[in-house]
Amino acid sequence: MPPPCARAYTPLPEDTRSALRDLAVQAGIHPGSAVETLARQVEAYIKQAAVYDIAAPRQPAQEDFAVYFLTEGKRGWCMHFATAAACMLRALDVPARYVSGYVCTV
Repeated sequence: MPPPCARAYTPLPEDTRSALRDLAVQAGIHPGSAVETLARQVEAYIKQAAVYDIAAPRQPAQEDFAVYFLTEGKRGWCMHFATAAACMLRALDVPARYVSGYVCTV
């Protein structure tokens, strides 16, 4: 049985999982590789798949955010890149989550 974090941080809609896993395999990323290897490969793939652009247009509401960003939009800012990476890692059965924000201590 997988550890609790694997169950908590790997779910995705099946269409999203399948599309992102297919993209990963097409990019030469091999499911089942060591987690560190997968993380580096996903990072490299996403860096070359899209361009950082704070003026990127809004994505269509009916499209999956991560899949659309990597396959059609190909422009975005840090939220796009981080979401796509977390979702692709989940599609490869690597527990991942996207967190945003900051904490201010006085």
